[in-house]
Amino acid sequence: MKLFYNSIDIEKQHATQNKRLIKNIMVIRAANRYQAFGIHIVISALIFLILASIIVFVWYPEFLFETDGGWEGIRLIASVDFIIGPTLTLIIYKVGKAGLKFDLFLIGLIQFCCLFAGSWVVYQERPVAIIYVNGVFQTMSKDSFDFHEININEVFKLDNKIPAWVYVELPQDKSERKEILKNQLNDGLIHARADLYRPYKENLQIILQENIDLTLVDEDIIKTLSYSGILFNYKARYGIGYIEINKDTGDYIAIH
Repeated sequence: MKLFYNSIDIEKQHATQNKRLIKNIMVIRAANRYQAFGIHIVISALIFLILASIIVFVWYPEFLFETDGGWEGIRLIASVDFIIGPTLTLIIYKVGKAGLKFDLFLIGLIQFCCLFAGSWVVYQERPVAIIYVNGVFQTMSKDSFDFHEININEVFKLDNKIPAWVYVELPQDKSERKEILKNQLNDGLIHARADLYRPYKENLQIILQENIDLTLVDEDIIKTLSYSGILFNYKARYGIGYIEINKDTGDYIAIH
């Protein structure tokens, strides 16, 4: 019986020691506010790397990162992540301060809320479609589709990848086409006319007939075109230029 009680006591001691060990591992102790600031910077850097990877590879892939706000999204997340939390920690941290844990919890909560809000803005403004209309490829964000009350799932039915490539069907008759373009203020912007959306690849041959006149393009750009490339006007959130697509497949080649 005595041995039985001793075994229980030993198990309790081991459990207590394990709890203390786990507690020490989970709690990162800083000797002063500068160490606390440094620890917070390291944690923020890890969070930033995760969010930056999502922005670069998922929300703003390839050329869309530069043309549609990927850099702006990175700057927004970085400013929120590296300034708000670590700076507040530097200001309030003091070893032995009463209520320090609660203060650090509030800082973490504030930083999380700010990061969530910033990430939500970047997410909503991500380009989800490239719309072709009347000789121009134009990007369109999730926020724009919501503004024009367009169900993005209907767009993905035409092209189930992100960004979705979509063709806007206009009348072949020039006078009818001119009339539609002229009435955009009343009927809505052409690139936001979901009733005119059609599959991109199925209408590639029509699109290829509307490529840009190369006599209007700088010779330095023409020299960089690939053998299978064909050039169109390109309009994005943060600039305009030319987009080169493969005339055989319709796939993107480069931005000029």
